[in-house]
Amino acid sequence: MGSVFYLFGAREGDLVGVVEALAAVLEIEFECRESSYKGGEYFRNRRGIQGKITVESNWVDDEGYLAESEYPEYSVLIYVSSMRGSAIDAMSRLDGISLLRSEEI
Repeated sequence: MGSVFYLFGAREGDLVGVVEALAAVLEIEFECRESSYKGGEYFRNRRGIQGKITVESNWVDDEGYLAESEYPEYSVLIYVSSMRGSAIDAMSRLDGISLLRSEEI
């Protein structure tokens, strides 16, 4: 079996609030980054932590499309890859966070 990619979403809240909740439950640190490709400010887990997590806004690009147009009701998106199953389970139990999609990569 290969790696699994997960997309979680939060309907309410802001980037900082979601990052703080994730940091507490996963016991990891995030760093703030800036990228026009990701709609401006976003967060990612610090290096050295198994797996990759980015927390981003479901932002509208220059052509008027949402980053994840299938999920317009989710204002915050959480992209996860190569994480342990226990971390995914913990994220799934967070209030206000929903698993939107998973796929093997």
